[in-house]
Amino acid sequence: MKQITTLLLIFCFSMVYSQNESVGNVDALLSAGKYESAYKMLDKADPKNQQPDIVIAKTDLLLKYYVKSNMHQLFGLKDMKPTEDITRLREQNGSYSMIAFAPDSVLNKLIITNPANYKLRKALGNYYQDVYFNYPDSWFIPDSVIVDKFRDNYLLAYKNGVFDYKSLYGLGYAYLTDEDYKSAILYFQKSIELKKDAPESYFNLASAYLNSDQPQLALPNAQKALEMYVEPEDKVDAARMTAQIYLEMEQKNNAMAYFQKANDIQPNDYYTLMP
Repeated sequence: MKQITTLLLIFCFSMVYSQNESVGNVDALLSAGKYESAYKMLDKADPKNQQPDIVIAKTDLLLKYYVKSNMHQLFGLKDMKPTEDITRLREQNGSYSMIAFAPDSVLNKLIITNPANYKLRKALGNYYQDVYFNYPDSWFIPDSVIVDKFRDNYLLAYKNGVFDYKSLYGLGYAYLTDEDYKSAILYFQKSIELKKDAPESYFNLASAYLNSDQPQLALPNAQKALEMYVEPEDKVDAARMTAQIYLEMEQKNNAMAYFQKANDIQPNDYYTLMP
């Protein structure tokens, strides 16, 4: 299974918080890579974390733009220089001032006082999904419980009309891990309707079809993922899945061609050479 590829996207916070003039420049700061300054502006507007929209904005900002994270309870932010890249900085050692913010605790408290605000549920689902992919088998609770948490929050939000590509993808992924392939297929299809250029959705949709004995439907989705993926390790996985689908369809020559394609992308990998 594949997680959502991290994309450094600027979301339009200022439209959401236009009623609060003190956060009117958040968009401009994010566009300039001033992530720490943007967070401080939001925190100044709501230091006690009592305004749902601003808390959601804080959570989104921290999850997208952190440089360092300690169990997703402490976050390091940085005002970036034009030549700096967050992905590279995350892979390097560095010293940053850490912000103590526990989205799960803060959002759950707001849900109690704002039970009809389903944007809070979706934000909490986003948080747990991010925890699941960043701390596999190493967070405070078991992975299976984390999956339940992001599925349940996303599902409640969805049933109340609050959803987007990421939450629909998260529902598909959760049902895929639970081997409920019919539900997984439904939500991956819905996620693709909203975002047609996300290879991880096609890859996992192919996996759901393959595991439910529908190789003919799995094949075009695996091939689409292979076509769209950029990173070599992702392309190799998609090529191998395509080969496996052809094996299920008893088309050994086509399967061999895709195993060879995987080997061309990343030579001498055990999982390619073994089959």
